[in-house]
Amino acid sequence: MKFLTFYHPIPKFNIEIQCSILDLILKSWSDKGFEVVVANYKDAMEHPLYEELLNSINTISLKTTKAKLDSFFETSIIRWLAWATKIKNEEVAMVGDYDVFNNNLSVDKAMSFSKSNLTFWNNHCLCLGSGTKKGFENWAEIIIKYIGEAEEDLKELKYDNDKVRGFHDQDLMEIISSKIDLTKNFDFEFIDLDRMVRNYDNSMNMNNTKLECVHFSHRSSRTYLEKKHGPDWRKRFAPIIEQHRLESILNFIDNE
Repeated sequence: MKFLTFYHPIPKFNIEIQCSILDLILKSWSDKGFEVVVANYKDAMEHPLYEELLNSINTISLKTTKAKLDSFFETSIIRWLAWATKIKNEEVAMVGDYDVFNNNLSVDKAMSFSKSNLTFWNNHCLCLGSGTKKGFENWAEIIIKYIGEAEEDLKELKYDNDKVRGFHDQDLMEIISSKIDLTKNFDFEFIDLDRMVRNYDNSMNMNNTKLECVHFSHRSSRTYLEKKHGPDWRKRFAPIIEQHRLESILNFIDNE
């Protein structure tokens, strides 16, 4: 079974650190018997739906933020097409963020939970899932078809300074799934098994066999930094988020 992730260098992040994170994550999946595949932006561009998907998300972004989506948000959406180019029609694969560490998930267990065209392993959080080529393409087609209905909801996504922000795939999933039944109409499945994938905190280590996968997310690092440095941490410490994520993974492994 393949584990597909996606990587595209984004200048505002430290690329060297991101690559170190990616290497550790890929090893964790390979060690559990998965065939690891890293898709990239070029893979997405090769899919016939690419132009239509990109135009649809940027059209709405121009209406809500008066600008096209930046790379961070855009790649979270077009990656589904990149993944579709990497598997055969009837193949089932795991897909996930490049910062989801496989601590204890076997191929057999992954297959046992992958019964739908597209299964999301942490409810409406899209950090980890499994599915088929058809499922990945269906999600892209759903975005194209229904994103216009999400416009007013997307205007409510704001930064701390009350400025409307861009949107990523999880925002679209939360909004669109509240309007249409994806499980009934498209054979999507949302499972809410907390043990399958959890956001990292400093109490976790590899000895905890109940942890299948651990997400070393930007959110978990932001939460830690805010608790440690106070509400103004973003002004002083935002550049070290990537470093903190890498150190968290290394600490998690070293505490085995």
